[in-house]
Amino acid sequence: MERFVGGRAPAASEYHCRDFEWEEVRRDAEAALEAELAVLRSDSPGSDKVELANRHQALPLASGTGRRGRGVAPVQPWGDDAANWERFHLRCNKSARFYKERRYLLLEFPALARTDPSPRVVELGCGAGSSLLPVLKANPGARAIATDLSPAAVDMFRSAAASAGICLSRYEALVFDAADSLGLNPLDGANADCCLLVFTLGALREEAMPRMLRSAFQALRPGGLLMFRDHGLYDVTQLRWPPAQRLARNLCHRQDGTTAYFFEPDRLRQLVEGAGFVARECEWACTRLLNRKRGLEMRRVFVHGLFERPLES
Repeated sequence: MERFVGGRAPAASEYHCRDFEWEEVRRDAEAALEAELAVLRSDSPGSDKVELANRHQALPLASGTGRRGRGVAPVQPWGDDAANWERFHLRCNKSARFYKERRYLLLEFPALARTDPSPRVVELGCGAGSSLLPVLKANPGARAIATDLSPAAVDMFRSAAASAGICLSRYEALVFDAADSLGLNPLDGANADCCLLVFTLGALREEAMPRMLRSAFQALRPGGLLMFRDHGLYDVTQLRWPPAQRLARNLCHRQDGTTAYFFEPDRLRQLVEGAGFVARECEWACTRLLNRKRGLEMRRVFVHGLFERPLES
């Protein structure tokens, strides 16, 4: 049995991103949320459920739906982000198998597979390597710098890379909080061709997102590409969250203190362009998955983005 996920799996042969339209999900999701609200309100006056319903009703729905309540609920502090993610990796991800390898990234972002010349890649929030390791395996000429704020995650990345037979000369793995505005940035001037930001930005509080995007900008050479993928609004994982854990329309918190933000393309574009990038691609990526064992169909919603650091910057 392979200790690290994806050790013997082949590269992805197809990339799906338009299995359905996001508007389909929006209609169904808002109907489900309205039904949930009605159930909560049907409980006795003054109960905890009614209090949750009042809070739930105040959360704004997607922009352009014609609904009221466009303000965003304030983000509540949930402790030390670095400590929360360190606990997650030590408790839930100690086998480095919590996340499957994202082999589709080489199809989603063809520049990662380039061989003449091979790319120099930086990843912010590498975790145990589920995004960057498939790139290093599939493209033998690629070189990389992997960073994460969790020392446990960085150790797992190194172990997984060693298990995959990836030469130490091809990568560096650093403990670095790319959203920290106070510390020195070891990536400044890294002159990378590509920067991966995959299911990382959405793990931050919104006020920290511009700092991480600025770190990405500094890590890239002029003309370098920021490659983004994260959860989109009304993804099935968001709809499974209980009302008590929804802080705002796009924001939920987990019991372990970590948070999850669910993006919309317009908001992502605003954030990334604010950090100095030029948008080349920024759109919904909607994928239909079938759990054959349970006979369940899941509509996954992501946001895909490709952004360039201007040549003159």
